[in-house]
Amino acid sequence: MATKKIILCDTNIFIDYFHEDDHVSKELDYLAFDRLAMSVISVAEIYFGMRKRERTKTRELVRKFNLCHVDKEISRLFIQYMLGYHDHGISIPDALIAATAVSNKMELFTHNREDFDFIEGLTLYNPRY
Repeated sequence: MATKKIILCDTNIFIDYFHEDDHVSKELDYLAFDRLAMSVISVAEIYFGMRKRERTKTRELVRKFNLCHVDKEISRLFIQYMLGYHDHGISIPDALIAATAVSNKMELFTHNREDFDFIEGLTLYNPRY
């Protein structure tokens, strides 16, 4: 039996899930959390933007995801993307998230497809909704 692919979730997916977006909640439940991953850059973005009263709930939710750390290959791709896609206005977090997905051969689940659709080798996840 083939193993199911891990899906890397962009920061906006986590935020929508946290805010109980029905479509995102159903999609993540369908995929199951053991198949979901998050980049450390997304965790940093989430912690940066959370309110003090959200700390406990946020930490509990982050623990549900597989965490992807930055390694040498992700760093190499990140620099390549910052140089190669500068004209597209790629942001530092988006370049790191894309590099994480490509390096780990994961599809990227995002609501901001236009921020990523020009990156060669990156596959965007198509949700059922």
